[in-house]
Amino acid sequence: MENINYKLVNKLREVRLNRNVSAEDLAMNVGVLKGTIESIEMGIVTPSLILALKISRYLNTTVNDIFSVEYTPFIV
Repeated sequence: MENINYKLVNKLREVRLNRNVSAEDLAMNVGVLKGTIESIEMGIVTPSLILALKISRYLNTTVNDIFSVEYTPFIV
């Protein structure tokens, strides 16, 4: 039987820096703490769909440009 591991991959830091937006500015404009943005960027926290949409809207891009899922099959 084959199972699949799912891993959220994000380019939030890369996209944010390319737009010259600080973590603090992004956090303030989407209604979270700076630490939340940093935790998302480090992969510690997975954002809610609403937060992902707010982030992508503020950064003038799509959710798919920031977040994606990596699939890794493994056999049990």
